[in-house]
Amino acid sequence: MDPITIGLAIAGAKKLLESATDIKDIAGSIEQLFSHTEKAAKKAKKDEGDASIKSVVADVIEDRNNQTRMRNLEIDIDNKFGFGTWAAIKEERTRRLNIAEENKVKAVKALKEKQQADKEFWDRVTYWLGEFGKLIAVLILAGGAGYLIWINRFVAGTS
Repeated sequence: MDPITIGLAIAGAKKLLESATDIKDIAGSIEQLFSHTEKAAKKAKKDEGDASIKSVVADVIEDRNNQTRMRNLEIDIDNKFGFGTWAAIKEERTRRLNIAEENKVKAVKALKEKQQADKEFWDRVTYWLGEFGKLIAVLILAGGAGYLIWINRFVAGTS
């Protein structure tokens, strides 16, 4: 996300804030703002970007402008809905993101445990099928040997 998109998201949130009667009215706009900010931060970490002075100056100025707009939005939300509202929103969002991350880790761990249990089960099934196969082979060999003995028995008397 480029810094201009973040600026537009901030402006959109501010515009909705003017007519909002409840924080829920601008929740979507704030979520969009957080999303754009996170994407921009991730992109900035990945990209070294253009090293020209023009690009650096534009990025730094736009970033500072966005920080100023963000502080103004924070102040406006606190003024409209009570001091500490913005901090509470950020804190709660961070808490929920952490819970979501923990749930992902737990889900991955549970999946690995299930896969391990399935593997152990099928290993056990394979082992016992092999043992059963050996038993069947021994019975067939014993039956075959018994049959050979039976057909070669001496039935006539001694003459």
